[in-house]
Amino acid sequence: MLCCGVLGSTEVEAERRPVGVGRSAAEAAVAALVAAEGQLVPDAELTEDAVGESPRPRGPVGVLQVHVSRLRATLGQPAGPDRRDGAGYRLRLPSDAVDADRFAVAVERGRALLCRR
Repeated sequence: MLCCGVLGSTEVEAERRPVGVGRSAAEAAVAALVAAEGQLVPDAELTEDAVGESPRPRGPVGVLQVHVSRLRATLGQPAGPDRRDGAGYRLRLPSDAVDADRFAVAVERGRALLCRR
């Protein structure tokens, strides 16, 4: 099972073992994909998040493709990002795979318990 931590620094675990996603640029791409909750993230948004403004020899889309390729190799399919219609990437995760989602569920449970008092 793939788990992502985005509260604090970006961390990824596969089968309960830490997975290095690479440099901060790759971490930014993972964070953007996780935050999108399975929705398509356009290439332009990911290149801005993951690559930034600095010029690169391959260009921003080439650098993004390298990061996504590494993420796929690290996370494996079907867990890795997948491409749709050449417009962007999405990362589909189970609802309990992201720490922020688990935190939100715990907050709601806590509120419900407090309201019963």
